[in-house]
Amino acid sequence: MSAPPASSPAPLPPTSSPSTPTGRAEQSDHFWSLFPFAAALVYGFGQLVRYPTMENKTAVVLFSIVYDTVILLTMLLNRRLIQRRGIVTMGISAWLFLVPLSLVSAAFLVSYTIVVERLHIFGDEPLRILLQHRVSYTFFVSLAFNSLVLWLHVRWKENQRVLAAEREAARAEIRRLRQQLDPHFIFNGLNMIAVDIQDQPAQALAMLHEMANYLRQSLDTADVPVNLVQAEMAALKPYLEVQAGRFEPRLKYALSIDPAIHDQFMPTFLIQPLVENAVKHGEPGTDGIVQIDVRFGGRQGALVVTVANTGRLTREPRDAAKPGTRTGLANLRKRLDLHYPGRHRFEIAEDGRMVRATVHLTGAPEVVAA
Repeated sequence: MSAPPASSPAPLPPTSSPSTPTGRAEQSDHFWSLFPFAAALVYGFGQLVRYPTMENKTAVVLFSIVYDTVILLTMLLNRRLIQRRGIVTMGISAWLFLVPLSLVSAAFLVSYTIVVERLHIFGDEPLRILLQHRVSYTFFVSLAFNSLVLWLHVRWKENQRVLAAEREAARAEIRRLRQQLDPHFIFNGLNMIAVDIQDQPAQALAMLHEMANYLRQSLDTADVPVNLVQAEMAALKPYLEVQAGRFEPRLKYALSIDPAIHDQFMPTFLIQPLVENAVKHGEPGTDGIVQIDVRFGGRQGALVVTVANTGRLTREPRDAAKPGTRTGLANLRKRLDLHYPGRHRFEIAEDGRMVRATVHLTGAPEVVAA
């Protein structure tokens, strides 16, 4: 059982867009979702206001379409200016920028209509609308549109701040959960090696190699949130080798994987607590051996991992009085919520003389860098 050559952690899976455990959208302030509705209001209300003001109805319809298009283009320019301004609250400073911007937009739009009328682009007949009504209409449209843009922008900025805080909290949580998995195993393994080093030096050396493999895997993936499925299965082997040597000949294990899922991704060390639980609570079968069976497979587009051990499913673990007994399963559930929100299922059931823990994972894991 010599140590295999070191391997680099797998690269992160490609993602179509950044995501977080909460599922909030990061990239959009929903402006373009509302824009068609706003455009319909501008065109519809513009036709309603101007249609009775000219005898030539074709001319007034054409004028309204062109003019309202200019209004919308002006509002899109205003949106760009608001975004570049870097406003993050709806405070006084925001309105001191927004109101003058709306006044300037209204002045431009009124000037545009006067020029169009004097050039007789849509006929010799001018619109029968008073100047003050034109100014008030265009200022109202500009202020309403700019206020909506500002509100969406400020809401989006706030959303980004919340997302950043949630990402950092998720990273801290994952680091904490990962750190809880290793210490007791390392302590027990080193104690076993210390006992065997004089009486069985060859076996103690082999176990030391496996301990080194396990620690190398743990350190190499300390900052890697997800890993290839085949790499995760390989990372379980040193742990099971140490435990098999520790309880030899009363513990045997088997690892298997469906070749079709070799290159899928899953959270790093996600299955480790299930394997630890199987070793801790496994009971000998009729042959006096505790059998551990770990299988990585696929089913209808989902990744399915099963960890089975001989024994019985009881309401309370045999060593429930010991602190930290349920830490592994609690950590597993928390990590599933972080990486697969609403897309996972975790089951533990008794099947004859075997206890099976099954994890169903649908889709790619949400990447929250550790």
